[in-house]
Amino acid sequence: MRLRASNTVACVFCAAAMLLPLIGQTPDSKFEPPRLKDGHPNFQGLWKLLGGWGPPDVGANPSPRMSKIEYLPEALAKKDQMLTSGRAEDLVAQCVTASVPRATLEPPYPMLIIQDGANVVIMHEFAHDVRIVPVDGSSHPKNFSALGGDSRGRWEGDTLVIDTTDFRKGIRWLHMGGDFVDENEHSVERYTLIGPDTIRYEVTIEDPTVFAKPWNAKLNIRRQPKDDQIIEGACREGERDLDHYVVDGGAKAK
Repeated sequence: MRLRASNTVACVFCAAAMLLPLIGQTPDSKFEPPRLKDGHPNFQGLWKLLGGWGPPDVGANPSPRMSKIEYLPEALAKKDQMLTSGRAEDLVAQCVTASVPRATLEPPYPMLIIQDGANVVIMHEFAHDVRIVPVDGSSHPKNFSALGGDSRGRWEGDTLVIDTTDFRKGIRWLHMGGDFVDENEHSVERYTLIGPDTIRYEVTIEDPTVFAKPWNAKLNIRRQPKDDQIIEGACREGERDLDHYVVDGGAKAK
């Protein structure tokens, strides 16, 4: 089993500067995905984004992997304020959650996908986040909110589409560079098997109180070795990086 460093948040920042080796990979027209008994593609297994989706200023300029993030004026001012004195409020720094879509977009933590026909379950190693995604045609519930929102899935051919909304009120960082979303985020993720060991992951994010227009990212996720597995994520135990968030961010150490 391969071990991952799990007692430091800084490893995420380091990995985010890496390039994604397979970002240019295109679907194999001859590839036929493995299928479950219900006929839908079998995504089950352990998966992880290789490299990262960009440096801290990931949203500043468009790239082959993502479009430019354009902020509303008040939200842009909020981002600047967060980078100056609000780093300790990042829920990843607090070992709470990476939420959507950050849990998928940031290495080095993998995710385990399980399917039972009526649901797709995504188990993230970081913070033990679990997303239970019904694919039974049910609608988002009323009067509900959560840090990870509410996810509902559907099939468009061989592509799994996950629609997530109903986020809890508040700011959630997208990465350490300060890009963020709030409770009005609406995420649409698309998972497509383009090879036996590769998922093409596409996500579109809109948030009418933060962004001037929707933005999107397109990345590849790789299957992990069969002898690898989700391990205990010791985020708080022995953690030494929160002080860097607080002091380096200009806030008073607690």
